Amino acid sequence: MDKKKIIDSVDVQASLAFLSRMVQFKSYSRSPGESDLSRFMVESMKGLGIDTDLQEVEPNRYNAIGTLRGTGGGKSLLFNGHVDTNPVTEGWTVDPW
Repeated sequence: MDKKKIIDSVDVQASLAFLSRMVQFKSYSRSPGESDLSRFMVESMKGLGIDTDLQEVEPNRYNAIGTLRGTGGGKSLLFNGHVDTNPVTEGWTVDPW
């Protein structure tokens, strides 16, 4: 595996645009925005050809699961994160949304 080739293949601007879109969701815990962001993640993964599942873990709370299967029989890699956030507090100089 050529690490430099992998790193050089990352589209930095597209990655930042995607992250910017993600953080625009007001995904407060147990809010509609949290569910909306999970659905957005599933649709985004589908657009990349990744097998997806929207797993309800509590009423109206979801895990966005994506599986990209390899062909070489090697080890698996898991990325794990969360989509819920806390409300904006004092001290912001610009609107974060």
